[in-house]
Amino acid sequence: MDQKDFELLEKYLLGRMNPEEVSSFEIRLNKEPELSAEKREMEDALMAIEYSALKDTLGDFEVPYEDGEKGKGVTGAAEPSKKGRIISMRMISVAASMLIFGFALYFIVQKMYSPGIDFQEIFYKDPGLPTVMSETDRYLFYDAMVDYKAGKFETALEKWQNTSDVGRDTLDYYSGMALLNMGDWDEARVQLEKIPEESIFYDKSNWYRVYILLYQKEYEAALTLLTEVPDTFEGYQNVREYLSKKQ
Repeated sequence: MDQKDFELLEKYLLGRMNPEEVSSFEIRLNKEPELSAEKREMEDALMAIEYSALKDTLGDFEVPYEDGEKGKGVTGAAEPSKKGRIISMRMISVAASMLIFGFALYFIVQKMYSPGIDFQEIFYKDPGLPTVMSETDRYLFYDAMVDYKAGKFETALEKWQNTSDVGRDTLDYYSGMALLNMGDWDEARVQLEKIPEESIFYDKSNWYRVYILLYQKEYEAALTLLTEVPDTFEGYQNVREYLSKKQ
């Protein structure tokens, strides 16, 4: 988890996001298993702190008794002591601060012992083909390419599914790229694996398959596939060095 995502996750769990930010972040949580797992871990840690603090608070309740003719008994409803409430609130505050500090320390250590590679920057979005809009039988394909360039990946996919007037490898490649940008890693991988060796998209499809394998933590398979990719891709050596350290 990088620093930006850590800060977003912290902001989300502490209720500091506006409704638009919450909606956008929850879409990412649904599409990114690793981010969702980090969220659950942080939630569990916070819940453990709250549970511990609650036990301490209950332990500080003062129950008054009185001696009477009928013996000892409870005179009324128990009230938590002011001292107990103050101590518990301090404990929650300190514990929460320690938790956030711990996550921040974890992030710093990870940065110290990792290459600090920004994979999203290396495996940037394929910009797509130039769109030559004309009254040809390929109109639907290029119309979908306009949607792809605008980030309307689902719309582009729907149109490409009804297109048969361009090469199958072209459709498979850009369908795979649309799925990748939607965060559907498994389906993107299936589409990109269809690209034949003689296709002009073969090397690019393998490059993005390496990215998918990296995301899915299949490092050995990613390194093996990387050897089939030309080293002319920007960031190639950084990726190779990173994968070599994972062996």
